Amino acid sequence: MADRTSKLAKPRYRHPGDYNVLAARLGWLPSYPTFNKGSQELINDARAAGAGTEAEINQYVAQALKNKDLQFCVEDPAAKENHPRNLFVWRANLIGSSSKGHEYFLKHLLGTKNAVLEDDDAPTRPEEIKWREADAAGKLDLLIDIDFRMASTGLYSDIVFPAATWYEKEDLSSTDMHPYVHVFQAAVDCAWETKSDWDTFRTLAETVSRVAKESGFTEYEDIVALPLGHDSPGEVAQPEGKVLDWSKGECEPIPGKTMPNLVHVKRNYSQIFEKFIALGPNIENKMGAHGLAWDVSDEYQTLYAQNGTIDNPEFISHGRPSIYECKEACNVVLTLSSCTNGKLAVRSWKAMEEKTGLSGLEKNAKGREQERLPSMIWFANRALSLAL
Repeated sequence: MADRTSKLAKPRYRHPGDYNVLAARLGWLPSYPTFNKGSQELINDARAAGAGTEAEINQYVAQALKNKDLQFCVEDPAAKENHPRNLFVWRANLIGSSSKGHEYFLKHLLGTKNAVLEDDDAPTRPEEIKWREADAAGKLDLLIDIDFRMASTGLYSDIVFPAATWYEKEDLSSTDMHPYVHVFQAAVDCAWETKSDWDTFRTLAETVSRVAKESGFTEYEDIVALPLGHDSPGEVAQPEGKVLDWSKGECEPIPGKTMPNLVHVKRNYSQIFEKFIALGPNIENKMGAHGLAWDVSDEYQTLYAQNGTIDNPEFISHGRPSIYECKEACNVVLTLSSCTNGKLAVRSWKAMEEKTGLSGLEKNAKGREQERLPSMIWFANRALSLAL
C-alpha cells in the first residue's frame, strides 16, 4: 500500500485486506457472518455472566471483542466456524461479474475448477487477518440463484429457481440514476414453473415456516451488527474525523459510535410466512428514513380497503393489510413512499425542518400534496381499457 499512499502520510497497513477488517470492526462496512460465535450462544453467555437488558448484553459483546474472547469472522475467514454456508443470489451475477477476484471465488468459495496462478506464499501478508498456510477450498455448502438469465452464477449454482421475466410479473423499478418510478404489469402469464420474485420468496417463507413447525423450532434471539448509517449520529460520532481503533486501545468499543450498532432481533421461523404476507404494525403510525420519521397513519389506514386483510384468525398477522400478492406489496410502496405520495413528501420535508432547525425546506414539495401515483389496480385497469 505504500506506493498508493501520499508521501506525506504513513499507511496504517501494507495489505488491503487489513483495511476491510478495520472497516468492519469500526462499523464502516457490513460483514456477514459477523462473529465466530452464534448469536444465541452469545446471548446465553452474556446472561450467564449477569447481563439482563439488551444494553448490558451489548456491553458484554463489546468487552468480549476488546478482550479478544470474541472475534469478527473477517479476522479469520479460513476457520471452519466462520465459513458462509448458504448463499442466495437474487438478480445479480455474483460469480461472473460482481466478484472481484473471480478465480479466488471459484477456488475458495465454491471449490471448483479455477485458474488461480498466484501461490500462497505472498510477499505481503495481512496483519489483522490470521494467515493459514493451506486455506480451505469450497467453503460454501449451498448456492441458490434466482434469475431468468443463465449467467455465470446460474451455471455454478446448486439450485436455480425458475424466475419470471419482466413481462410476466407485476413489479416496481427505480434507481438513483433517474427521477421516475417504472411500473410493471404482466403482459402474459408466467410460463411453465416460473414465478415472480415475490412469489418465489413467499413460497420459500411458507416452506421454511412449515419445516420450522414440524421440527419444533423455538424462538431464536439474534444480534445483528449494523454499520453506522449515513445521515445518522453514528456517522459523526468520532470527533474531528479522527480514526481511533478500540482494538488498539485508542478508545473504548461503543456500539453505534466506535463499532457497529448491535441490534437485537427475535426470530420465530414458524411465523415467517404469516409475517411475510402482511404489512405489520411497526409503521402503522410513523415511518421514515435517514434519521427522520413522519406520520403515515392516515395512509396506512387506506391500505385496509385497497389491499384487503389477512383473514386467517390463527395467523399473527390476522386483520393486517395484505401483501400476499406482488401488486399488493407494490400498492404499499406507492402509498407510503414520499417519492410517489405528495402528501408524505411535504411531511418528510417538514420533519427535516424539525430535525435540523432549518426553515423553508417544506417548500420543496409544498403545493404538490394532491399528486400521487395511483394503485397497481388502476394501472391494470388502464392497460386493459387501452387494450380494448
